[in-house]
Amino acid sequence: MLRRCARRAVGFRWYRRPAFKSHIPDLSASKTNNEQEILLVGKDQKEVESNLAKLGFEPLAEDKDISPIGLNNIAKNNSDSLFLKYLKHFNTGFKQSNRNFNILTNEFNANPQNDKLPLLLTYFLKEANLEIRRLKNFTPEQINNLIETNSRQLVDNSIDSTDNLEQYILNDIANENNKENYLIHTNFLLKLLTNLINDPEFKPSPSTVSMEQLVDIFEFSKLIPFQQKRQQGIMCSANLIYGTGKVKMDPVNESFYINSLVAFGNYKDALKLFNARKDTFIEKWWYTIGLNILLASNNLRGFKRLLNEMDQLFPESYPYLSTKVIKFGIKKFLKIDNLTMSKELTERFLEIVKLTSLSSNTYSKSKLQMFQDDDEANQYLNQIETPTQSDFIAIINYYIYKGNMPMVSKLFQTYLDLPGINENYPDLILRTNINLLKDFNSLKALINTDKQCSTSTIENMRLLENEFNNIVSHYDTNDHVINGLLFDNIRDLSTNYKLSASIRNFINEQISENDKDSSKLPVRNTKEYNILLSNLLQSGKYEQCEEILKKLENSYRDQSETVPQVNAHIYSIFINHYHNLSVTKQKRFPLTELDARVQSILTRMNDLNVPYNSVFIATLLKYYRARKNLKSCFKIIKAVFYNGSPVRNDDIFKPNLFHRREINEALYYEVWKTYYNYYNNESRPINLKSGITLNQKLKNSFLRKQVNGEITMVPNFTLEWLLKNMIAKDNLLLNSDLYHLVIAVFIKSNNWSSLPAVICLMTNTHSLNISIDTFLYILSGLKNYYIKFEMWKLRTNNKDMTIGAAQRAAIKSFKRQCELNVFMDPKQLKRLGTLKDFTSENIVNTLLVQIFRLIKYQNPYDVNFGNVIENFTFLEVDPEQIAKIINHVNSNA
Repeated sequence: MLRRCARRAVGFRWYRRPAFKSHIPDLSASKTNNEQEILLVGKDQKEVESNLAKLGFEPLAEDKDISPIGLNNIAKNNSDSLFLKYLKHFNTGFKQSNRNFNILTNEFNANPQNDKLPLLLTYFLKEANLEIRRLKNFTPEQINNLIETNSRQLVDNSIDSTDNLEQYILNDIANENNKENYLIHTNFLLKLLTNLINDPEFKPSPSTVSMEQLVDIFEFSKLIPFQQKRQQGIMCSANLIYGTGKVKMDPVNESFYINSLVAFGNYKDALKLFNARKDTFIEKWWYTIGLNILLASNNLRGFKRLLNEMDQLFPESYPYLSTKVIKFGIKKFLKIDNLTMSKELTERFLEIVKLTSLSSNTYSKSKLQMFQDDDEANQYLNQIETPTQSDFIAIINYYIYKGNMPMVSKLFQTYLDLPGINENYPDLILRTNINLLKDFNSLKALINTDKQCSTSTIENMRLLENEFNNIVSHYDTNDHVINGLLFDNIRDLSTNYKLSASIRNFINEQISENDKDSSKLPVRNTKEYNILLSNLLQSGKYEQCEEILKKLENSYRDQSETVPQVNAHIYSIFINHYHNLSVTKQKRFPLTELDARVQSILTRMNDLNVPYNSVFIATLLKYYRARKNLKSCFKIIKAVFYNGSPVRNDDIFKPNLFHRREINEALYYEVWKTYYNYYNNESRPINLKSGITLNQKLKNSFLRKQVNGEITMVPNFTLEWLLKNMIAKDNLLLNSDLYHLVIAVFIKSNNWSSLPAVICLMTNTHSLNISIDTFLYILSGLKNYYIKFEMWKLRTNNKDMTIGAAQRAAIKSFKRQCELNVFMDPKQLKRLGTLKDFTSENIVNTLLVQIFRLIKYQNPYDVNFGNVIENFTFLEVDPEQIAKIINHVNSNA
């Protein structure tokens, strides 16, 4: 590892000889006169290598002998000793672990280099099994104490030889990775597997990793108690098993693999495995797995189809359905405002509750089950799942968040009608945040609708009110501060759902002040500072805001644990405030001063190395858009999507979707708005061959200077790439408003060949309906494009024709096409009142026909519509109805 140390020399790492400690002291600590130091740097690589050689380090023959983590390809024999010393420092010191390490050492010395990887894998698997067993019998603290005790027994305080110094250096490396980590060898095993699946040349074999070892690792991974590590182990081992192309698991074990693929966002592979068995393995639990995959991948149209298919195959089990799938489906369909489908799933849930009641378990638990045969497994996996009280409350919360008060009322009534659930009323109150209401009357008015409530509902409502009063009695509602934070009704609560969480924390802290010493109160988090700074900025109290910001910055600089540290969310509050000031009619500051304040925020962040996040970048884009500074906007966008590849963490094993997603919906929205502003403020003449603008004539004189003279930073990736990255990589489910914006950008950029794929993605994959407004907007864009294109053709053929004459002739030509029923005039549709005749299905077909006719008009010889089909393929959209559209357009050309 000599060369690696040489390359790191620029980092100026000092290895200090310790006195009575088993680890290297903090590198930032000051030096004392009696400390002997060894600087692992030199004038050049040779001097560094010479210094390291004096310490006993030996160079490796080639860098290729070391993998990225130093585990895939074991070092040559002359480095085995060093590698084993490294592993020894991670040994816990337990008897069985010592025996395992001794066996590994003997086998390493007795076997050739090519046979050492399976030996290492076996050792890690044995130690990982021991770690899991210890976690079952001891607490993490007990394990840590045992390890420290064993480590102290090995410490030799006299470090006079270079060998001992080398051991302390290795021990320091071990301690850096060992903090708060009790599954050391499990992590080694997972890291090794990850590198193996990333190696395209690796194939399991007796000399590398045998199939038996991979199966053992797969079975072990199912026992890991931590979900992320469990899923990672299952996915890696199963990936290697399936990579041979010779082995296929049984359905139960394959379901573990599918679930792990879904957990890490590999939806295509998961769906492929599900579909490969769907037609031959007719079990309801298998269909449930497919439903979960389709929901996770936002294929809502596919979900509806599979759900209908499942209900037809298993009519005797209707309405029973996995509660997890029901809740997941309700959330997804509420996200896109599909109230019909979300209501259908909710009614199905209520039917199940009516038949089974609710389980008293607040949270459902899942345990690994062992089965004797396939029949026993299928019987267990197909059994009816009883919903829990927690499930019911979660669904109520979904509708509160969406502000759907009629459904909230119905769900509350149904919940109160259920027998034996009054003991869970405190959980209902706290989890729905209704304790933040000023009084119980607003909730009572919501539940007591025109429908006559049953006697049991009235009685249970009285019990709920008692619990409500009991909870709110812990804080003084007469206090003007607290009373000012409470909400008048549930609708207000739902409109400020994120704010309610911060208010709840604040009120809980006030409660704590009555019961605890104020010196022991928990530190306020940055979310509470967000509310405070927002209010102070709106009040114009900039000096107080500056004092708070400096306090948080100092905490970040000192890594303080007593005061929250500044982060990008805090800075985004200032940027958002400056944005609001820039768009108001009454200017509190000159616009140039606002620009300077924004630049000051950026400078402070960069000086402190505070990392940006999606919220901050989105706010910054919004500010620059308001200032019509598209040059800065595109600089930011180009930095976010570096050369058409979003900047991301290399770790593919993020624990959940929100950790995997680095670019959120708000940031994508601002990116699309930037493109909309860019294309909307320029006149794009038609180029028959490429569709790219020949020159730019802007409506806005301020923008004209920027775009013509300064905007050279427009990213080189296409709009199609941006949309695919948003849908596939970041797995965002777009609602109707965001889709309308995306469609508008494609129309403004004259990108009609991609629009059919975008429309089918919206309707076929994401199960969204195109509204009448969007329908008319697309037709208007189509009309405008036709007129511009016709004007371009006329003036190309007749250089003397004026713009006015060409425009009048183009408009007349479009009217003639409308009379022949080739195109539709949106104004005429409104005037004739025929819009009511359009349904969600014929709107899509009508638009596709209109767009294909426009493309055909632009290029009459493109009968195959090659560019359109390419965009369907690129965006991975099923062109199921496109063949009929093409035939229809060509036959009526």
